Amino acid sequence: MSKIESRHRTRRRWRAIAGAAAGLLLVASVTAPMAQNLTPAELKAKEEAKKKADAEKTKARSQSPPQGQPAKTGQPPAKIDPSRAPVTTIKPVERPKTAAPITTKPVEPPKITTPTTSKSVEPPKTTVTTPTAKTVDPKPPSAPTGLKVTPADSTAKPATQQPAAPTGLKVTPADTTQKSATQQPAAPTGLKVTPADTTQKSATQQQAKPAATGTPATPTAQPVKLDDVKQSRSQQVVSGNNVVIKEAGNRTIVKQQNNFFIRNDDSARFQRYAPNAVSNRRGDGTTETIYVRPDGVRIVSVVDGSGRVLRRTKRYPGGHEIVLIDDRAFYRRAAVVGGVALGLGIAAVVLSRPAIAIPRERYIVEYERASDDDIYEAFSAPPIERLSRGYSLDEIRYSDTLRDRMRRVDLDVTFATGSWEVTPEQEGRLERMARAIDRVLRANPDEMFLIEGHTDAIGSPEDNLSLSDRRAEAVAEVLSLRYAIPTENLVTQGYGEQFPKVETREAERLNRRVAVRRIGPLMARGG
Repeated sequence: MSKIESRHRTRRRWRAIAGAAAGLLLVASVTAPMAQNLTPAELKAKEEAKKKADAEKTKARSQSPPQGQPAKTGQPPAKIDPSRAPVTTIKPVERPKTAAPITTKPVEPPKITTPTTSKSVEPPKTTVTTPTAKTVDPKPPSAPTGLKVTPADSTAKPATQQPAAPTGLKVTPADTTQKSATQQPAAPTGLKVTPADTTQKSATQQQAKPAATGTPATPTAQPVKLDDVKQSRSQQVVSGNNVVIKEAGNRTIVKQQNNFFIRNDDSARFQRYAPNAVSNRRGDGTTETIYVRPDGVRIVSVVDGSGRVLRRTKRYPGGHEIVLIDDRAFYRRAAVVGGVALGLGIAAVVLSRPAIAIPRERYIVEYERASDDDIYEAFSAPPIERLSRGYSLDEIRYSDTLRDRMRRVDLDVTFATGSWEVTPEQEGRLERMARAIDRVLRANPDEMFLIEGHTDAIGSPEDNLSLSDRRAEAVAEVLSLRYAIPTENLVTQGYGEQFPKVETREAERLNRRVAVRRIGPLMARGG
């Protein structure tokens, strides 16, 4: 290659470098302001840099040999110093210190709205913060009523309501130390049911609480021995020589000349049977007691100021209502038709003794010797004589000749002296009785049964009346609580020594008894 060609090549190389530098400067001058939003000061600096680059380019051209002029002999071709090449003019131009720097960092928002750091903003003192597991040991939620929490498991588990067992099923006795908030579900009548949990009360019954105003009917503590009853008595003389004796347990004994009778308030038994019972004292002096059974049946019982039942109904969830007792019309009448008013709220009718045309063992059934069919027949048979009208509950309670129109079952229940507690052994003996009553109620849910208490002649008339009345009530409670016989279908009455089976003033076991008879066919129920 000749020296001339070498010079031409060098000049072409310098021209190419200069053209590229100029193109780059042109592109940078056009796009940089658009991409970066340069300020006027920055644009001016760019232009000065461009002029400086043009000046260096012109200087570089002036230093190159003219075209066609041979280089001096012996001199090597000019070497290009990369550090002084025009390409250095495309380096980023340093902005003047006075120019405002361009930042893409977002503006920091106010701390009251959006924190700019990962550090959490401390909330105001009034703000409730969520405690951490390190500092707070949350207390497990308390179990609602009716939920049983075992010591090993702090989580409350719903005490599911025990389903009603089928009729006639014998269930072993359960723990009697606890009670559920709702009465244990009443199994169908005739069932031998375990004495239910009797201290802790479950939520099923509370949910079934009737929509009635008033106060829960909380029963008062009951005496357990006759000596306790005698100490609680108060006595007063009213209406001449009539003596009224008040006892614990809402009982009243009335003595008229040589006649004695006792009255008790059935609502007290409802309160023990149904803890969700609610009583309302009304303006007319009557008291209405309402409770709802576990099966949803709503019971309403109304008594007057002396405890006489005026009306009792049973309403099913579907709206169907059964009238069990309705004596309002009877008490509105000024006189008892066909009867004699004894005063002090007691009415009795005068009827002749019925003519018994059936064998005595079928008329008065001895429970211990009778079969199940014999007991059922006595409870399902019609009156032995036709009745001219229906009667009030009080007339039935206090008129033995009227009650004798119905057959009865005599049960020899053994009680300790001066006590009315039914022992577990005696409770078991009531199972066949409960099955027969259940069988009748399944066919006719409006039937009523009277449970009578009797004693021998040992003791005073007042003591025997009180003892017999409490024993009758104790048997009714066993039938309801253990065997699930509906308590609203039962009424109780004590007669003391007035109706002995064996005529004697001595101690006689046969006279210490409980008798049960169906009285539904005798009742007026509003008629």
